[in-house]
Amino acid sequence: MSRRLLIRGAEVDGCLADVLIDNGRVVDVTPGLSTRMGGNDVFDAQGGGLLPGLHDHHIHLLALAAAARSVPVGPADVRGAEGLAQALRAADAALEPGRWVRAVGYHESVAGPLDRHVLDAMVPNRPVRVQHRSGAMWVLNSAAVQALGLDAVEVEGEVEVEVGLAL
Repeated sequence: MSRRLLIRGAEVDGCLADVLIDNGRVVDVTPGLSTRMGGNDVFDAQGGGLLPGLHDHHIHLLALAAAARSVPVGPADVRGAEGLAQALRAADAALEPGRWVRAVGYHESVAGPLDRHVLDAMVPNRPVRVQHRSGAMWVLNSAAVQALGLDAVEVEGEVEVEVGLAL
């Protein structure tokens, strides 16, 4: 059985036209198409623009999959340093050996600024990476720094900078 749709009065390439779609395919674009062709659903576009085949090709499937496996640690998810520690420790306990704890959505309002020492106190023996909610910063614990072969350098005793890969 044929499924037909008639779109009335749509702007197509600068002109008003009717568009007949049969089983998902455009079969006619003409002003004044008849509704007497039987079996048509009719939609009045009221002069609105009709755009062909828009698809979101900018979807990040791997990022969505990673987010589904991540620990949410934003302000709506955890409260304070102890809440953050509980969330990271629960993830640590649930993961099989060799996996990283991946946390996302962090903001300083949860537990203040993070560094590897803060994360080491929460989860010392498994690589942990915490992504800031801006997406622009990851904070790693010492196990993660070591797993990546990075050199960590103390700057003024507080801030750490990863300065390159150990080759």
